[in-house]
Amino acid sequence: ALPALTQALQDKDGMVRRAAAWALGKIGDPQALPALTQALQ
Repeated sequence: ALPALTQALQDKDGMVRRAAAWALGKIGDPQALPALTQALQ
């Protein structure tokens, strides 16, 4: 699930990005932190 969700952080649709960020946060895997940090910049 992580690869698909981290890819979704780059989607054109803001709702998709928001849902992916929420899901990654709920999963709580530290490997998602770099992708989440990059998406916030």
